Amino acid sequence: MAPTAIQQMETAVSNRERHFTQAQQCFDLIKVPQQENNFLIRCQHMAKCYQNFESTLELINTINPLLDTKEKIATDQTAKAFDDLFFAIRAHEAAITERKKTEQAAAALPAPAPAHHEAPPATPKVRLPVIVVPQFEGDISKFPSWLSLYNELVHEVGHLTPIQKFSYLRSYLTGSALKCIDTIAFTAANYPLAYRALSQRFYKKRTLASSLMNKLLEFKPLQTDNLTGLRSFLDHFYVVVESIRSLTINDLDEFILVHLGLKVLDHTSSMEFEKEMANKEFPTFTDLTNFIRQKADVLEQAAESESLSSKYKPRSETKRSVFMGTVGHSQVSQRETSKIKCYVCSHGPHKIVKCPKFTKLDVHKRFNIVKELKLCFACLSATHFTTECESVYRCRTCQSSTHHSLLHFPSQSSHKTSPPACPADTSTKQTTPYSGSSSSRESGSNAHCGVAQCGVVSTILLGTAVIKLQTQSGHWMTTRCVIDPGSQVSIITERLVQHLHLPRKPCSLTISGIGSMGKTKTTGQVACTIRPVELTGMNSSHNALCVDAVIMPKITSTLPNQLSASVLKQFRHIQLADTTYYRHDPELTSIDVLLGAEHYGDIILHTLPIIKGMPNAVPSIFGYLLFGKAEVMNEDQNNHERSTFFVSAREEDISCQLQKFWALEEVGPAPITVDKDDQLCEDHFIATHTRDNNGRYVVKLPVKDTLTGSNRAKALRMFYQLEKRLDKNPTMKQMYSENLQTYLDSDHMEEAKKPSDWFLSHHGVHRETSSTTKLRVVFNPNLVTTSGQTLSQVLHVGPKLQLDIQNLLVIFRLNNVALLCDVQAMYRCIMLAPEDRAYQHIFWRNNTQENVKEYELKTVTFGLGPSPFLAQRVIKQLAVDEKEKFPSASSVIQESIYVDDIVTGSDSVQAARELRNELIHLMKAGGFHLRKWASSHPEVLDDLASDLCETPKQLAHTDAIKVLGIQWCPKKDAFCYAVTVNQPPVVNKRSVCHLSTTSTECSVQLSST
Repeated sequence: MAPTAIQQMETAVSNRERHFTQAQQCFDLIKVPQQENNFLIRCQHMAKCYQNFESTLELINTINPLLDTKEKIATDQTAKAFDDLFFAIRAHEAAITERKKTEQAAAALPAPAPAHHEAPPATPKVRLPVIVVPQFEGDISKFPSWLSLYNELVHEVGHLTPIQKFSYLRSYLTGSALKCIDTIAFTAANYPLAYRALSQRFYKKRTLASSLMNKLLEFKPLQTDNLTGLRSFLDHFYVVVESIRSLTINDLDEFILVHLGLKVLDHTSSMEFEKEMANKEFPTFTDLTNFIRQKADVLEQAAESESLSSKYKPRSETKRSVFMGTVGHSQVSQRETSKIKCYVCSHGPHKIVKCPKFTKLDVHKRFNIVKELKLCFACLSATHFTTECESVYRCRTCQSSTHHSLLHFPSQSSHKTSPPACPADTSTKQTTPYSGSSSSRESGSNAHCGVAQCGVVSTILLGTAVIKLQTQSGHWMTTRCVIDPGSQVSIITERLVQHLHLPRKPCSLTISGIGSMGKTKTTGQVACTIRPVELTGMNSSHNALCVDAVIMPKITSTLPNQLSASVLKQFRHIQLADTTYYRHDPELTSIDVLLGAEHYGDIILHTLPIIKGMPNAVPSIFGYLLFGKAEVMNEDQNNHERSTFFVSAREEDISCQLQKFWALEEVGPAPITVDKDDQLCEDHFIATHTRDNNGRYVVKLPVKDTLTGSNRAKALRMFYQLEKRLDKNPTMKQMYSENLQTYLDSDHMEEAKKPSDWFLSHHGVHRETSSTTKLRVVFNPNLVTTSGQTLSQVLHVGPKLQLDIQNLLVIFRLNNVALLCDVQAMYRCIMLAPEDRAYQHIFWRNNTQENVKEYELKTVTFGLGPSPFLAQRVIKQLAVDEKEKFPSASSVIQESIYVDDIVTGSDSVQAARELRNELIHLMKAGGFHLRKWASSHPEVLDDLASDLCETPKQLAHTDAIKVLGIQWCPKKDAFCYAVTVNQPPVVNKRSVCHLSTTSTECSVQLSST
């Protein structure tokens, strides 16, 4: 490839982009009617621009045969795009010219000649104002009038061409209306499509009529009889009514009835009705009533089916010992034929509560009889179980609704062992048919004693409430919270904070639970505003709560409560704080807020009584909170799990952590496994890497898939955000600019010759402890393109090639003379193949007065997944390629380098000098430079420039430098540590596990206890 041909091609491409930009800027002015004069001025130069563009394309086509295939520039798509721009510009220019001619002709039009038989009146010539089509932004109520004017002035004008009409149409639209046709190609053939799409989108007669009806319903009634109010009525009410009539709706009465009906329906039913009538423009009121009637029938049938299935649902076998006996067949038949006959004495038409034989028995025998006969424990009826009882009567002794007065045990007031105070649940366990044998009765009697001692199946309700939280924008979001008077802090989940968009503050609290187990660090703190969902008599006098809540990933697991029917009926007539307390759906029962003891006094209402029972109902500003023990539907639902907050660590987790700690301390060869993707990266590197004339390596990115779409707009938006942050910190911005300027000065970055669809965002990483680069710019390849991909997703990462840090430190300590150095800007010394640089474009400018420029990174870049692999693989390849010239240095590079740190040494000062010089020459052959030299013997480095040597820092009265994360003292040739002794009161497994988080590399320092 001749250098002159490449230079000519670069110049031609630059000229092509300049001409294309001029045409694009002129075309963009079509969308801005206020810039019409500017547009016409630019149009005067478009003919010359078109000629220059054609000449440039001819030059590119002439040079292409002189270049390699990879260097050739395609021109077909660019030429087609430029033609589309040019002809669209000329069409719009012709439309403007035609419009101005029409306006001038109308203004100069003479008055009509008067009739011969009468004299015309002497009237002055008046120039009428030009009628201008207003901008339409997408308001459906304004579309009919706008469309009528547009049709009269543009659409129905015969001498206008379709492309001219399309140009007019685009210039009169803005907002959502413009977006409606923005994706339609600007061609003459597509004008009817654009006009039809706009009409279908905004000319909806029923939607317009509904909008007008809403204006009628929103009209505020007149309070006084005055002229202003009456005129307002005429201007608003009368005009709207006439507008509805002008729509010529076939049956206006039916429309009004349907509209009023839908206004009072719930949102779900309205949506279902609209879907049902999607093909009918104006459904009738009969359609609405038929739909509602059909839906009501379906819901009614479903409710009956659910009631029957729950009533006759087979009971699962219990895990506890419960009485399984039932009445015999004859007794069942008797119950069906003669319900008023006594079940105990079988004499007389009296109920069991009036039976002398039954009332004379003690309470234990009465309890056994009721249980044997499967009677309701609350009303002693045989028609239902206790959980289905609707009786309002209570025990006269303890006021309980779960058992009859004749079944009250005196021991219930004391704490002795007795049959259950709430035996209703045992009736739900009767599933085994009665066998009729005496052995069955005997075993049942023994089982009854077990029931009396184990109690009923139940769960514990936590006080939950449905609340509203205010978002940053002022809106209110509904969520579910738990009231915990045993918590010292209030908590909110990370998920909810992200939805609320609340500003967070740093927080260093550590949350712990029962027994100080499971200590968890919070991720921040937010200030939020909480109020009840509905303001009623219980909370109308209470203002919103201002809560400072710490942020945690999760508060608790879901709280499933499948409660018995008696619990649900007990509280159906009071206002509950959480009406979903019995639901089993995790989506509806998740807890996102915990209100702690700080706000407990503000939440509970002491002016209303507590409703005691199972559970208790406590009044609060949110409604009644349910706390305490409650019966569940069956024992399967009661899985004996109880929710306690903040407990996250378990015994097995501690053991696992301790095993990892000891595994980290084990010394031994790691198993070598070759991953398929890693092998692909290795093969790709071997096949594609090259070296340029200066010895530097040129590599290609290991791409595994094609990147499609574009993230250009998102990258530009993120750059503007970065620029705002940097403007607030001038010092940081200065370091940022200086860092990127080194890219330009070193020819590691250049202004892009042609635009790209793929960009990297970038940000600064500030390290105050660095002795060379305080701030480093890191690039982010995770910007999503319009196709949903990211650069990271289409690149292989490659295997990890860094050596084991433990072995490096051990080898380093074996040398008599230590020698250390660092590879300067290792990534940036490796060039990236030109065809892959399109993935590495960034936006940048030094100040806001300049235009944003598009730059292209030419080297391996910080932040890309395969960059560490490519850099370390190049270093190893350099050691292999230069092994014959520099054998000692090649061995060191392969065995004693960790990323960009070389940690080695020699037996003597002279050998260390020779190794140093050999390392310098070997790395220089690959375009790398070494710096930060350090040694245990200063004479090894006395002939080097001071700026190439590392400056030790003061540490515990000793000069030290950092070696692979450890402080090393060159003078003493020893590792140093600054230890803060914190003696735990008790040494146990947990304290030992804590030491695993503070242990050092390769155990050169033992844990201090």
